[in-house]
Parts: sequence; C-alpha cells; structure tokens
Amino acid sequence: MIKIIEVNIPLFNFASIELPIAGEEIYDSDIFRYKGIELLERLHIAAEIVDILLQDGWFVIGEIFNLCAYREDIQSIEEARSRLKKLGIDLKHLFITEIDEEIIEDGS
Repeated sequence: MIKIIEVNIPLFNFASIELPIAGEEIYDSDIFRYKGIELLERLHIAAEIVDILLQDGWFVIGEIFNLCAYREDIQSIEEARSRLKKLGIDLKHLFITEIDEEIIEDGS
C-alpha cells in the first residue's frame, strides 16, 4: 500500500444542490443571477489555486465536480496543510484527504 495525499478543489455540486428549484415555481430570476456570481467567484478562486499549485510542481487532475491535486513527495495531511499555507492558499477552499492505494505488480 502507498499513501497518497489528495487536495480536492470543489468546482460544482449536484444541480439540485446548486439551484434547489426542482418542482418549485419561479417568481423571479434573481436566484440565477446570484448563483452566476457565486460560480464566477468560485471558479476564479479555483483558477488562482491551480496556478499556484502548478508552479509548485503539483499534479492537477479534473474530476466530475472538482479538481484533485497531489505531489508525490507529500506524505501526510499535516505536511500538505503546511505547504499550502506557505504557498498562501486559504485552506477553506480545499478538502485534504489521505488515500491508501494498493500497488499492483504485473508479474513480468
């Protein structure tokens, strides 16, 4: 088993959570304007974080609702937190998790 520390940067959520309008009558369009502003801000923050991480040698991979970033030399959540803070990244925009992955040898 190897340990991988993942830094997840949320981009989107399920549509029903982002805009809880299913089955609801719409009386004005403000909900869409406010959500548009919120998404714009969220994606700009994500872009700034990605720029910093890439410059620091992180790998960043797109997923369905978020981005996943990692560095092979980061071995603990605390080490990731410390490095991200030194880079000036506000941790409130991230989720840091530890994943145990099994190494599969091909037998050749």
